[in-house]
Formats: sequence, C-alpha cells, structure tokens
Amino acid sequence: MRWPKARRSARRAPDCHEVQKTLQSFLDGELGPAEADVVADHLAHCVRCGIEARVFEDVKASLSQLRPDLDLETLARLQQFADELAGS
Repeated sequence: MRWPKARRSARRAPDCHEVQKTLQSFLDGELGPAEADVVADHLAHCVRCGIEARVFEDVKASLSQLRPDLDLETLARLQQFADELAGS
C-alpha cells in the first residue's frame, strides 16, 4: 500500500487504521523497505497495533505447526478472514 502523497510529503506518521490495512502484508514480508520501515516504526510505538501484530504472528505460527499441509483454498480463506479482522 502506498501512503498518500500529501501524507508522505508532510511526513505524518500513518494512523492505526492505515497500518492495519497493511499489517498482514508487512508480516508476510510483502512491503517495500520504505513502507516496511514506516509500519515497523508504528508497531514499535503503538501498543494496540503491536499486540495485533503479535496475535497475527502467533496464529500464523500455530497454524503452520498444527497443519503445515493446508491446501491453497484454506489458506486463501484464512487470509480473507485476517484481512476482514484488520479492516474492522
């Protein structure tokens, strides 16, 4: 996700809602370095988002240990569920 130009030029840090929209991509290593740095900085200072990130990571780790052979359809449903949680 690209931060809006006006926000980048003003160097305003993204709010929790903006970070939550990119959190899963951040945790999956799908953001570019600049965007990942912005999210990481927010997570380092925001207790609420930091907890949410840890929960996502814990769920992901638990699922990989319990059922490493999940099919692509199941993984897609889990991704959609996580995206819906982040959007709420």
